[in-house]
Formats: sequence, structure tokens, C-alpha cells
Amino acid sequence: MGNLIWHEFARYVSLTATTYTIWASFWGMLYRKFFWDFAEGILRAPGGIQPSPKVAFLITLIVKAPIIQIFSMFIGIGIVAIEYPLPFFKDTSVARSFAFKAIMLIVQAVFAIMYYQNPAIEAVIIPIDLASYLYLVCSREGAKESRIPWERFVLFTEGLLWHKDRAYLVIRFPKFIKFSFTLIRKSRTVLFDGFGNRKWNKNKEKDTSSDVEGGNHYFSSGEFEIRLCPALQEKPELPAPSLELLAEKERNADKGTKTDPFAPPYIPNLFLGELKDPEENAEYVVLFNKYSVVPHHILLVTKEYPTPEFQSQSSPLFPPDLVQTYQLLLAARAAGRKFFAFYNCGSYSGASQPHKHLQLIPIEDDGPPVERLARAANLEVPDRPFSISALPYANHIRRLPTNLSLSTSPSELSEILSRSFLNLLDLSITTIRHDPSYPPGPPSYNVILTLEHLHIIPRKEETYILEETKEKLSVNALGFAGMLLVKCEEELQAVRKEGVGKILRGVGLESVHEIQVSQDDDRLANL
Repeated sequence: MGNLIWHEFARYVSLTATTYTIWASFWGMLYRKFFWDFAEGILRAPGGIQPSPKVAFLITLIVKAPIIQIFSMFIGIGIVAIEYPLPFFKDTSVARSFAFKAIMLIVQAVFAIMYYQNPAIEAVIIPIDLASYLYLVCSREGAKESRIPWERFVLFTEGLLWHKDRAYLVIRFPKFIKFSFTLIRKSRTVLFDGFGNRKWNKNKEKDTSSDVEGGNHYFSSGEFEIRLCPALQEKPELPAPSLELLAEKERNADKGTKTDPFAPPYIPNLFLGELKDPEENAEYVVLFNKYSVVPHHILLVTKEYPTPEFQSQSSPLFPPDLVQTYQLLLAARAAGRKFFAFYNCGSYSGASQPHKHLQLIPIEDDGPPVERLARAANLEVPDRPFSISALPYANHIRRLPTNLSLSTSPSELSEILSRSFLNLLDLSITTIRHDPSYPPGPPSYNVILTLEHLHIIPRKEETYILEETKEKLSVNALGFAGMLLVKCEEELQAVRKEGVGKILRGVGLESVHEIQVSQDDDRLANL
């Protein structure tokens, strides 16, 4: 709270100083004077100070024509519009950028000090206030009290954005994000290995390489990709028991023997912030993923584990889970970045931890490969579930309204997302019931959430045995998003020979969407 007070104090001082500068600009147009005319001037008696010829152009811009005063007034009006803020500036990256505000205030001070000293002095105070705020939020001393580490500054330059009495963790990516992630990676807090990208075109005999940011390798296989992620070799594998058994064991364990990586105290370098859904009283923590698939791979983790209302990775997504995740996607878009989220639910979904958590990773503008296919689907009824028939496994998708934004109320988001999720979950369970060999126990499925679509893919197997190596390949939601992960070059070659479609069908289920649609049509006809 103290950090927020510092932020508000800086904003009020900025508004006060800028308003004073606007008035001084108006005053300076009526009483025109170059304040620094004594610099290198010649004192004559009588006549007073004769300004130096070096500043003649400033006398022209201030005394003969009030150009500088007019510029100063317009800059001041712009700063007030951003700081107040006016409706069209609210929630924009300009209104949240400390760097932009500091530069504007310094420019304002430079103009103002040429014709009137008082507003210039006040304008210089503002960058000092902003720097003090950033220091308190981001310094290690401040992190000890607020649990916000220095590394957070290089990713989240503004912490919490308060919007209509709700706190959103706004994702900001300044220019030095590469430097930040490199530092954290070098500390081995986040494991992300390799340098450069390689793209494999199946129509060519050789791989083609290109140097881009990141450490994974991408291999195009039709519409889907194969990503080589060496960091996964260091990720501990989930033991044989089901997620429910592991969750129960974790719940009954003594505090001193807990092994849950998502329970407090959090690793300082991984901790990014906290979220709370006031309507449902649900709390979350946002962390870096230690075993990052891509840079800036983050986790949305349920807090207070265990709780009387215990939530494991086998539990479905609840309304606050969906709302908070979607709000993070919206906040990322408002900050100029695009993310998508995924959730591995159940023992056969590819989940690696029993503590309930969703994952978010940055994507290209056109989204993950499966999203491009979903976007291309021509729907007669936009809000009706559909399936991509070209994919060899059961998949259920719901298109989301295009008008959702940060201004959309949580209750409206909750209604839309919950209805869509329950609709698709019902179809997934129906799909599972059509398979007589499906293993007993809670259903497993993968969830993919973008700003445009919600996907649910029912799962039957957690791993696929590669024919060439006889090794097990674990598949999670990223595989069905079109980004199948492999740990090493040998596994990569085996997957290329096996085929992505065959692997995904092997861990998924046969699609019965046409049967489900016909049954729905018959049911509607009988109403």
C-alpha cells in the first residue's frame, strides 16, 4: 500500500506542477521575458542588461513571438490529460509508462525554465518522485517488505493497475526485457537453454536456420510445430500415482516435509505478484515458470494450499480461474503483447504438479497454430461449439465475443467464460463416454484459452511410446495448441518420423462431434 501511496503522491504533484506551468505559460504570453538574459549579458548604465547575441534566437521565440510558451502550454495540457486521465487515455500504454511521463516532465521543465523559474523547479521534482517510487517498489529492501523482487521491475514496471476497484496484474515489457531474462536465466532460477531458432521445412532436405530471440527450435509439421526445449530435461517427472493421490498426500503431509513448489515462501526471483477475485474471494499468485518453454513463461497459481476447499490439478476450472486468466490476457494485449493460456487437467493431461495452476506464454500476432485453424472456421452460429474436422483427434471449441475488454465487468466475463467452459466440458465428457476402454477415474482434458476461442481436448493417455526409441513422450496442452515439446535431438527426430498427428491421436480420443451435433439437433427439434 505504501508503494501505491508514493505513486499517487507523484501523480498529484505532477498534476499540480503541470497545472501551474499551464498558468505560467499563459502569464508568460502576457508578460514576455527571457529569464536567462543575464547569462553572458553586458550590464549597461543606463539601459540595464543587454543580452548576449548567442541567445538572440531565444528572445525571438519567447519575447517577439511566444512560441516556447505555447509549446509549454500544449505539453502541460497533454500531461494533465494523461495523468488525470481522460477516458481515451485510460488503460493505454502511454498512461502507464513511467519513462514517457518522466521525459515529458523534463521537456516541460526545460521549456518552462526559459521564461519562468517556479514551474520549472516543481516540474523537476516529479522525476525525483517517480524514481523514489520505483526504488521503493523494486529495491531489494522494498522487496523484503512487499515481497516484490528487483527482477519484477524489469518485467512489471507498474505493478498493479487499479481499475474500477479491481486489481489487475498488468504485464509490461520494456526495452530491456532481454537483459532481464538473461540475468535470471544465468542465475539458474529460470531454466531456459539454447540459442537461436531453426525452422524445418518438410519440402526441403536440410534445416534452415535463423537467429532470433529464444532458446527453442521450431520444426514445422503441416500446421503444427515441434519445439526442442532442453530445459525440460531438468524438470522432475510426476511419479506414477494419480494427481488426486499426490494431492491428498501433499495435503496430509507435515509442514516441514512439503514438496509443493507453488506453496509459500516463494522463490524471490520467480515471484511476480498476487491477484484476488473480490466477488469469489479467490486468491492467486503469479510466478515465473522455472522450466520455461519460452521467455516470459508465467504461472497463475491458486493460493492457500491446502485449503478447506481443496483444489488440485484434477479439478475443473472455476469462474474466478477463467476470469482472472482472461483478464491477464486482456492486460497483456493492452500492454502491447499477446499471450495465450492453457490448463492440464487430470492424470492423463500431461500435468507435472498436483497443485492447481494455469500457464501463460507469449505468442506471435496470429496466435498458436491451432488458433489459426479455429479462426479460419466459418460458423453459421457464432456462439455454438464447433470442431476442427481436419484434426485427427476429438476437439471442442467455442468462439468468444469480440467485444470483451478490460472494461468488461467480471460478472459478465464470468457468465460468458463459465457458460462456454461448461458447454465444452459437457461435450468432452460425452466424447469420453463413447470410448468403452477409457480408464476409470476423473476425466482428463487439456484447456487452451485465447482472446478469441476456448478449446477443450479430452485425453486418454498421458504419454505416447515412440516406435523408434521406445521412449515415452509426455504430451500436455501445448502439443494440442500446435507446439509439441521434445527434450532432445534424438526425441525430435523420432517425433518427426512418427508424425505429430499420429502422436496426438494416440493420446487423445476419436472425434464423435458429428454424432453429438446430430443429437443436439434432434433434441432441439423435439422441443
